[in-house]
Amino acid sequence: MCRRRVGGGSYTLYAKIDDFNTVVESNEANNLRSADSGSLGIEGACLAHLVRSNETLSGTHALEATLAATLGSNLIIDGDDVSVHAPVVSILGDTSISGPFSIGNSPSCP
Repeated sequence: MCRRRVGGGSYTLYAKIDDFNTVVESNEANNLRSADSGSLGIEGACLAHLVRSNETLSGTHALEATLAATLGSNLIIDGDDVSVHAPVVSILGDTSISGPFSIGNSPSCP
């Protein structure tokens, strides 16, 4: 099982069969199908503990956590507007911040 957290947005669910092409068939291009219901809307979830590291954040980001947020290690924040909202925010020494950046103690998510 693969678990991956995703942010809010619009996603399409796909089903794939014969992933390793073990079944011989005349058309291997028909093994993937998107959901008939169309895209799924997912609202952004608020994590209890948010940790961001080993990446570059550019553009606009609102990072939220209900208990604590940790920024670092090897985190580069070079955005147009990056905000962090959590009761406790820790910024590790190897975090690089440039551009508009703000910290608030109340996330908007429950």
